[in-house]
Amino acid sequence: MKKARKPRANGFAKIHRRRIADDVYERIRAAILSRRFEPGERIDIPALAETFDVSQMPVRQAIGRLADAGFVEIIPRSGTYIARIDPREIAETFEVRTALERLAAETAVSNLTADELDQLTAMVDAMDETVEDAAQRQRHEELNTEFHRRLVRLSGNRKLYEIYEELEAHIKIARIHSATEEWRARVAQEQTEHRGILKALGRREAAELGQALADHIRRAQRNLLADLERREAAPAAD
Repeated sequence: MKKARKPRANGFAKIHRRRIADDVYERIRAAILSRRFEPGERIDIPALAETFDVSQMPVRQAIGRLADAGFVEIIPRSGTYIARIDPREIAETFEVRTALERLAAETAVSNLTADELDQLTAMVDAMDETVEDAAQRQRHEELNTEFHRRLVRLSGNRKLYEIYEELEAHIKIARIHSATEEWRARVAQEQTEHRGILKALGRREAAELGQALADHIRRAQRNLLADLERREAAPAAD
């Protein structure tokens, strides 16, 4: 009689460790995006391991992934730091984002349903609400981000969406660390652009939609780079 095979315990253990590393990665990434860490701040790996109640291994694995994605910098014989905001890198990120959204527009117009158009219109309508304080601004930013995410998802290209998500995360980091009071005056222009995007989408005109998205993103790029320039100049002005 053949002996029964023993369960492959090692395989299950590896999956478990992987899940821990994934969870740690997501928690650190969320902390970076919510501004719990400042650009250039040193990361204390033992302290994070203690906070998450895990060994240092999954934390180091998560840090490695974050470094690959550009969220942190690992400097030999020095330590691990939250990546500093580089205006040139942000400009390049915007250029790639523009290309991705234009690419998504080519198929989004074919995949769009009446219900999805209604949902996107409702999101833009919601962004018409008065934006006065920080909480309202955060809500506005969340709606704006989700609006663009849905447009990209309409392409049906999962890899394109994954790349887009990473790019958007870097832009969000720069945005939250360079906030100025000028955002109030920009909402009206942004909404005019959103209406133009909706119009092109409803007409199912891929070229028109791609151009509307490109103009919208490039305007946002100019504003953010100007904000970053002012932020860098601020200490010298004090």
